[in-house]
Amino acid sequence: MNSELRQPDSVSSEQPKRKVKSGFDDPKLDPVWLYETLRKEINQEATYNLENDAKLRAVTQGTVNYEQFRQMVLGAHIRPLDKKDKIEGCQNGRRPHVVWNTVAAKGSSTDVSSKAKDSGSSSNDQANDGALANE
Repeated sequence: MNSELRQPDSVSSEQPKRKVKSGFDDPKLDPVWLYETLRKEINQEATYNLENDAKLRAVTQGTVNYEQFRQMVLGAHIRPLDKKDKIEGCQNGRRPHVVWNTVAAKGSSTDVSSKAKDSGSSSNDQANDGALANE
């Protein structure tokens, strides 16, 4: 009779166990979760302190309007470059050719300077002459 009451091995009444990275059943005891949570909290605290210091600096410097105040707070994480900081791609102490302002690179700043060298007079003089002739 005991064999009749027994369920087959393929059907079990137990809940399937969930997979945990480190083998702990309680996710709050999982060291990976604890480490990630601690790292997030430390980063949030550092960000809060940076922004709070920027707010205090903005108030003591006497910013004129809210926009200046906001820009100081939003730029709190930016630090100036040191002399030992290098731009990636530098070889033998020479700077790589990098276009920092792509809008100006398409425009006429390089074209105007090359035309001024070729013609012998500056483009400003030519523009001023044309403006005077129109008046």
